[in-house]
Amino acid sequence: MTDGTGAGVLSPNVIGQNADVAQDSLHKLGFTNVDLGTVDGHHVVILPQNWTVRAQSARAGARLAPDAKIVLGCARIGGNRLL
Repeated sequence: MTDGTGAGVLSPNVIGQNADVAQDSLHKLGFTNVDLGTVDGHHVVILPQNWTVRAQSARAGARLAPDAKIVLGCARIGGNRLL
């Protein structure tokens, strides 16, 4: 949330959350540039509800501009690493 000073939006910690829920939460806070990447060898995230956030590019607690790029590193739930 913004503090009224124009200092930006406070970045939450979304590690461990379902990727779909995390992405929705960030959008609801006002972040407009959220991308999903992979950290488990898959090439792309398809159906975010089947993925868990394992890393995030924005440090939790940092104040960021609403259009700052945030990348969530995701792993497929129950999936094995693809070769």
